Amino acid sequence: MCGTMPPTHCDGAACEQCTLDNCFPETDGCDLITNPADKKLCEDTYACFVAATHPGSVVPGRCTNQGDPTKCWCGTNPTTCLTEMAAANGPCRDLVVAAAKSADPGTINLRFVDPGFPLGRAVNLSSCRGSFCGFPQLDQDGHNGGGNNECAVQ
Repeated sequence: MCGTMPPTHCDGAACEQCTLDNCFPETDGCDLITNPADKKLCEDTYACFVAATHPGSVVPGRCTNQGDPTKCWCGTNPTTCLTEMAAANGPCRDLVVAAAKSADPGTINLRFVDPGFPLGRAVNLSSCRGSFCGFPQLDQDGHNGGGNNECAVQ
């Protein structure tokens, strides 16, 4: 995705600074994960969140909605995927299951923001960057209406 850099550090200096200013390494991102397999799951899941597309994406090129990667897991079924795994059809579904270390939708939902799991740390970073470091704020026609854009796809 970005050469030898991990996916969580691909978006440039402005994104890195915004992340340092607004996010918490204790809960957000993959850097403090010591288990190499879990760190890879976190990085791969985050990479999917920022690279996968989904119809109706708020930001073209991302299945996230202002950093919320629920559509990346649930796809077109944002409510039923929380109770029925067969309903989850998002582009990152398999990585979400792996990073949550469970195929049970209720358990995945509980672990979605839990920093004790690779999934939670990837979701937390995506959410933090979406809230503070931005993806462009789009107008009703889907054009950049201004706003922060430090962590836009480079």
